[in-house]
Amino acid sequence: MVSIYTMDDQSNILDQMNAMKEQYYKDNDKSWLFKKKQKLQCAETISNQFDIGAALQKTAFLVPNTNKIYMDYPVFKLFANPSNYAVIIQYLFSLYDLAIQRDGSYEIHVNLNSFTVSSIERYKELFQMFYDYSYSASTPYTSLIAQLYIYNTPSILEHAASMWKKIVAADVMKKMAILNRSESEARLEELFRK
Repeated sequence: MVSIYTMDDQSNILDQMNAMKEQYYKDNDKSWLFKKKQKLQCAETISNQFDIGAALQKTAFLVPNTNKIYMDYPVFKLFANPSNYAVIIQYLFSLYDLAIQRDGSYEIHVNLNSFTVSSIERYKELFQMFYDYSYSASTPYTSLIAQLYIYNTPSILEHAASMWKKIVAADVMKKMAILNRSESEARLEELFRK
């Protein structure tokens, strides 16, 4: 199930998932009061109609010939829900393992485009599961990460250290580079040019 892809492979699956999302909201009026619950229900609906393996391969992949793992939040948010959190975590750690086997370390490049403060609350359970797994695993993942790049960081989150402490291990925080929206496009292009 682990893949090596390029950004060009993203568009078709993303179009299909977005069409499913639009259909969900046509069939179910958008809730202004229970948005978190409805967004997770929409993601579960998409997840049930879509091959989870294909969705994961478009969400996170090894950049060819590198130890760099790219994760795309805009795709992730379309299908991630409590029913598939364990599968998502297993997949991510299998990517880490591949990079570690190849190069002895790994880098993570996360595109947070469209991430909001409410996303932290929506995925709190996933963040906790991820954090717990990274510390319970026999591989010292947090010490083997070379760098963590966060792209398209919403301005409200750029300087919110307390928010990052909730989802990023303390030893990884020292290796984290937060890039705002104006820096991200060029840096992401550079990532995929190499």
